[in-house]
Amino acid sequence: SGNLDMANPSGSVLKELLLEQINVLLIGLPLGIASGWLQWGDIPTFWLNFIALVPLAKLLGDATDQLAEGLQNDTVGGLLNATF
Repeated sequence: SGNLDMANPSGSVLKELLLEQINVLLIGLPLGIASGWLQWGDIPTFWLNFIALVPLAKLLGDATDQLAEGLQNDTVGGLLNATF
């Protein structure tokens, strides 16, 4: 992950999030929801939702890293990263 510009969060953060190659796996999110509604079966529903969790987990990790960098206390920042 690169440096996020907190002065312009709407442009640079969104741009960085959209340019991450792993985010192509987010297509699994609407497909996983549709799979459940359309009764495609348990196995496709599981795998589509599992695939969607990968970029979401990376996004959560990047967010906690950015939040921890902004904290003045290294101990609290480390605990935040370890928690999420």
